[in-house]
Amino acid sequence: MGFKQFRHEGCYSYCVFDGETREGVLIDPRADLMEEYRILISDQKLKLLAVIDTRLHSHHLSGSHLAAQEFHSNIAMSRRSVSERSQRALQPGERIRAGALDLRVIETPGVSEDAICLVEGKRMIFTGDTLSAGACSPVCAPEDHWKSLRESFDEISDETLIFPGHDLGAHLFSTFGVEQKKNPELSSASFERYLNARVGDVVRVDGSAKDRIRYNSQIRPLESNESHFGRSIPLPVAPVGAFGGLQTFASLSVHKLAAKWLKQKSRNRSLGLIDVREQVEFEAGSIAGARNIPLSEIAFHLEELKNFSKIYLICQTGRRSWFAATTLDYLGLPGVTHISGGMQAWQHAGY
Repeated sequence: MGFKQFRHEGCYSYCVFDGETREGVLIDPRADLMEEYRILISDQKLKLLAVIDTRLHSHHLSGSHLAAQEFHSNIAMSRRSVSERSQRALQPGERIRAGALDLRVIETPGVSEDAICLVEGKRMIFTGDTLSAGACSPVCAPEDHWKSLRESFDEISDETLIFPGHDLGAHLFSTFGVEQKKNPELSSASFERYLNARVGDVVRVDGSAKDRIRYNSQIRPLESNESHFGRSIPLPVAPVGAFGGLQTFASLSVHKLAAKWLKQKSRNRSLGLIDVREQVEFEAGSIAGARNIPLSEIAFHLEELKNFSKIYLICQTGRRSWFAATTLDYLGLPGVTHISGGMQAWQHAGY
């Protein structure tokens, strides 16, 4: 299976495809990321069979109409959606197939009436805005959301990877087992506790949000840039991480990394140096002994990473590796350590 996660302004979108047939789907595309989707689809020689919006979005401009037109795909949305774009009304339990990829539709009203999630066997679930990693999702109907989380997710296993539509907790992904323990939306024993634990009670739809909904409902919207509607609606963010709150994992300078890694790696195989840059960046220059796992693929290497007693994470400048460190630390992996300044600092230091 091929997999790519795109992140922009706190939103996640995904391209998932079969590695042999090159057939795939695009999930929750943004209008302002079309060039990135275009590059991936061209490089990987993909054939998109479906473009899926997991709800009628109000926080950003959906690019589903642009992607469907350019890549000759159909737009699929919930049967409950009022969007004019929808060409395939998805029923609960319906399957979306692309090669060996098999996504099952589950309805999860609460964040909106038309919210859906997409389950791929026991491997992963794309939760859209219904369930975030480590944080509560803004909802329109709390009672419906509470019911959706408990009735629609009853067959999801603890090992299933969760890929959300927003990074409210600054995490790239999670597992269902971790969210059952740490996320108050799932761990609360009663509806009253669920309400008390929420960061935001309900979604407040302002004028800009209504404009985005109108744009996202139209087959050929006139507006082409989100600046027409002001800035994105601010979402509550959990207080974690060096970019906005309390950091719970270790950080290390490149000088200390050189002292620890270059001297110990030959005799201590429990240490792992993971370079989360893209393969082309890694091949252009890397630290001896480092392992390349691009940021989008980290989720599929959890079991391997659990074998290390300490995990050093590095990228080009430190930002991507910080997201990786935040996520892995949240998931409970041991010895997660972020390398400050990344390869840029490593090279400036003369290593």
